[in-house]
Amino acid sequence: SWYATPITTDGTSYTLTEVTAEIEDFNPAGTLFMEIWSVSASAPSANIARLSLVDANFPKVFTGSVSLGANTSYFIVTGVDNGGGQWKEDINFGDPLGPYFNVQSGSWTLSTIGAASTQSFHSTDFGASWTPSGALAAPARMSLSATAVPEPGTVALLGLGALALVGRALRRHR
Repeated sequence: SWYATPITTDGTSYTLTEVTAEIEDFNPAGTLFMEIWSVSASAPSANIARLSLVDANFPKVFTGSVSLGANTSYFIVTGVDNGGGQWKEDINFGDPLGPYFNVQSGSWTLSTIGAASTQSFHSTDFGASWTPSGALAAPARMSLSATAVPEPGTVALLGLGALALVGRALRRHR
């Protein structure tokens, strides 16, 4: 079956580049995958991007380049396709929810999409329908690497500053 872990970004837009997940293969008869899905009516809605499995050892490392909006909820969907198979995602009962969702320029949280507590979902029909798995008792053991995307106003200010420095240098040179 496929498993969906909800996340919510903070007040910054990001480019997600890597997810390291403590996933064990029990019977990898198919292809293990990880995707980023949008949210509709509190459940996974549509695949936004599939990450590439670049290190199949334990833990598994998936990479890609996925744009994520500020203050937006998503699902990280993991499963096996192309022939089926079984896998297990480790969870950590000892740590609070936050640490495994830290990113380089901020922090994300396990989200409470449409519920009072964080809900995970599973699908047994390749993502055609989703069933709530219940409240997460602990975070999935994942580490997300992402780079903050500068706001257009910040980029404009940097550009104006660079032009001012060039103008000043030209005036001094004359």
